[in-house]
Amino acid sequence: MFYWHESELQFEDQDQRDEFRRFLEKLLSSTPDEIKSLRFANDMGINGAWNAYQLFSAHLVPAHLAMLNEELFYTGLATESGREEIRWLLNTIELAGGVPGIKRSETEPGLLAEYCAQHPGRPASGHQWGRPYCAPCISGISSARAAVDRHVVPPGCFVAFTGDDSWIAISGTGCAHWVAHQKGIARGSQQCQESRTLRVPDLISGLNTYPRSQAQTGDIWANQDLNHCGIAVAVSSGGAQITIRHDSSRQGGVFDNDFDQHFGGQGSFYR
Repeated sequence: MFYWHESELQFEDQDQRDEFRRFLEKLLSSTPDEIKSLRFANDMGINGAWNAYQLFSAHLVPAHLAMLNEELFYTGLATESGREEIRWLLNTIELAGGVPGIKRSETEPGLLAEYCAQHPGRPASGHQWGRPYCAPCISGISSARAAVDRHVVPPGCFVAFTGDDSWIAISGTGCAHWVAHQKGIARGSQQCQESRTLRVPDLISGLNTYPRSQAQTGDIWANQDLNHCGIAVAVSSGGAQITIRHDSSRQGGVFDNDFDQHFGGQGSFYR
């Protein structure tokens, strides 16, 4: 629920680690409302400066900022799966500075046993996108992939975890997703399982805009409504003739089309 599988625990000393363990135990013995009212000293020693979320996030650093937010933290603590993750984190705290999602095997001391990225209490039965997943997740991922529209390229990461054991194909078209994979773009909060952008406005955010007369090979093209995009793969002098390569839901895959004939010569170029 909290997506802690790629996060890092950080402590300055044994006392800080022991204090954090006691804090986690308090989370398990308190109601969500009680947890919201709790106050703790910050890293400067000022009493009452931090709430539970601030103390928690000070010691658990996510690999991606979207992995941890305050609303999800408090909402999750009201669920059994969230409390299960607290219990799991207590078990892994001995690996301070390590990566949650990996836990010492009780049957083979000294070895490392992997646990599911989404369900930390379950042993992993396979890997996807370099992360471990339990058997229900592996099955759910497979079913979700089968439901991905045939035009989406690449299709394997175009799925999303929706809670419990549920995985679904991502809704919408894959044009921005394909461009993001080609360009290595990972902007915006909506991303595939390989951390590539899914929406056109996020894809072009922060880029400079150019008219067709200044278009260059390799530019990202997007239409006026910002609901379709592609890459300019051939541009004649002055932009008189331009070929756009795009992931087309209508054509069922990645195709090259003439800018004027197929797109009516409208839209802008970005780089």
